[in-house]
Amino acid sequence: MEENQNLDDLAEESAELPKVESQEDLARIIQALVFASPDIVTLKKLREILGDFLDARLVSDALIAANDSLNKINSPFEIVEQAGGSGSNVCVTAYAL
Repeated sequence: MEENQNLDDLAEESAELPKVESQEDLARIIQALVFASPDIVTLKKLREILGDFLDARLVSDALIAANDSLNKINSPFEIVEQAGGSGSNVCVTAYAL
């Protein structure tokens, strides 16, 4: 219950987030949410936090950009997509390489 509360708190604070103006902005925001969250971050939760404009394709593209930036700094982490059946169930998590 407490883990869901953390993501719910992020959703409530989403009005304070800067507007997403580029794929790089989206990549940085998703990367921060994934690393800050104790839970897997679902597309549904990303939409609650960032807005309904998100779809699975935008998230996939942002994950590629986020991983590119992690690779540039030789990070031991990678962000991965885990499909849960349909595109609306896409979720992301990070793991150590």
